[in-house]
Amino acid sequence: MVMVLFRYLVLLWATVYAWSFRIPRATVSPTIISPSGLSQWTLGSVQTVEWVSDEDLTGLNGTVYMGYIQKDGNPFLWKDQPLAESFALADLAVNVRCPLNLPLGSHYVIALSINGDDSDISGVFSVNDFSTTGTADFSATPSALSTVGNVPSATITRTSVVGVIGTSGSSSSSDQSTQSTPTTSSPVSSATQSTSSGSARPTTTNEPNSASASLTANMGIVAMVMGAFWFLF
Repeated sequence: MVMVLFRYLVLLWATVYAWSFRIPRATVSPTIISPSGLSQWTLGSVQTVEWVSDEDLTGLNGTVYMGYIQKDGNPFLWKDQPLAESFALADLAVNVRCPLNLPLGSHYVIALSINGDDSDISGVFSVNDFSTTGTADFSATPSALSTVGNVPSATITRTSVVGVIGTSGSSSSSDQSTQSTPTTSSPVSSATQSTSSGSARPTTTNEPNSASASLTANMGIVAMVMGAFWFLF
């Protein structure tokens, strides 16, 4: 009787152990701290988007979108033209370039997406020019954003930062790499440029983490099979 009960417990443990690694991670919700309501971006300038989180962001990638608050109070995002993508959320920062063809105004926002899921929207901030002031006419906002110029990485982690967004109707793409000099002795990172078309955009993967999770899950499955075999025979 004791052996039968023990076999049941081993089989139950093996099953739970194997399936525990198939349960998806809970959704994390980092908070954007920059830009904020006091921020002012200049057309064409390089800006740093920053966020904080009390949760573990290891292994998660993010995407940053430009947007603005519409008259009905809802945000509009240029989701087909991210300012930065496939960067490590654990970096807590990424550099982007403010589009050149935005109407000047103070109703703009930045949105942070995690692995394709919406996470947070920044405070409303301003976009201006060096010598021009005005009020944004959001009825005339561009359907396609336009930026040009290299964007240095905000961290020493390799990321994929969109440095060039083509003008309206553009479907061409180009890949360039820049290097930023870190303050530590770690390897210099590179920022990859691509157009807004979405084609041939590089992505970052976390192969060691994936391999470790796969190995652990396989160990759990083996343990489950051994437990079942022991119970049956």
